[in-house]
Amino acid sequence: MLEIKETKKFKKLLKALIKFKVISKEDYQKTKELFKEDRFHYKLRPHKIKCGKDDLISLTIPNTQYRILCYLTCSPEIAIFAWIGSHRDYEIIIKNSKNCKNYIFECEEIRKLIWKDGIK
Repeated sequence: MLEIKETKKFKKLLKALIKFKVISKEDYQKTKELFKEDRFHYKLRPHKIKCGKDDLISLTIPNTQYRILCYLTCSPEIAIFAWIGSHRDYEIIIKNSKNCKNYIFECEEIRKLIWKDGIK
């Protein structure tokens, strides 16, 4: 089964969106569960974002204008939720390859972080 890890930056952004009632905790949990069940579910509107030699996956939180940038790691069982925000902010990130590279991780870095039971 797919395991989802969240970066510290992602957690901070998510907490702010929930605090200001932009999205609900339930909406996020439903999105996360839907992604675990089917990475390509039509409600998530997933699509690849080319970032240098790597790809990010863009997911939509259903019935919102908010996106999640997900990095599928070297392991097919692990996905990293690296960023969450508005569609407008998302477009800024993906238009500049320097921005999107902030959400790409090296395989060895991921293994070490997961082994330590956490991720930065």
